[in-house]
Amino acid sequence: MGVRVVALAQRLGISKQAVSQTLAELVEQGIVELVPDPADGRAKLARFTRRGAEAIGEGLAVLRGLEAELAAEIGAGRMKALHDALVALEAALEPRAGE
Repeated sequence: MGVRVVALAQRLGISKQAVSQTLAELVEQGIVELVPDPADGRAKLARFTRRGAEAIGEGLAVLRGLEAELAAEIGAGRMKALHDALVALEAALEPRAGE
């Protein structure tokens, strides 16, 4: 599995060159690997290495811990309202991301 570099650039709304440069840095750090696309030998797929996937898992665990601490401080209802507001804000800003 993985995602084509071109598709990733389109999703992010940035140039293929910018994505390629960032991916090269992540490859150097051992977080991402680039592999041939079995559907098109000319294309490359970017995917997380085991190290990268573990880092994502660790980061999500930290995030869940922070969310639990905030919920304990401000209450579950306020935490849900904050989450809902942030999701709405993201949706409102999404069309502007490509500008």
